[in-house]
Amino acid sequence: MWWPWKRKKYEDVYLTSTEILHILKPWGITSIELADRKWRLLPDSKFKEVAIESGVREREYQKDIYDCDNFAHSLVEAFNGLGYLFGICSGRIVSGPHRWNFYINEKKQIRFIEPQTYKRYSDKDIISIMFFYTI
Repeated sequence: MWWPWKRKKYEDVYLTSTEILHILKPWGITSIELADRKWRLLPDSKFKEVAIESGVREREYQKDIYDCDNFAHSLVEAFNGLGYLFGICSGRIVSGPHRWNFYINEKKQIRFIEPQTYKRYSDKDIISIMFFYTI
């Protein structure tokens, strides 16, 4: 190792519930109750790695049986136990009512993810958010 000091990895950066609330506030969230005191940031590269390995997007969509909420919950389960802040949003996107996933990345940016494709929503795609749920 040629560095004489240890560099802090993004994976070692945590947010408090107050910091998380500050990030969520522009989305109309004014209070949040989180079970843990600190939450680890999820690097974008780690999201891709875990999501692809989970195989969630390969599952078959079945209207009213295995649809957006089931995909979102399945993707949450892939991250369960890894210590990252990862959860589900429910609300309205441009195409109508929907459930999707979210996380906060290494740059403290919120990422909204379509669980059936792993594609990221832009701010313009989100009309309103009714709730956030985290693991």
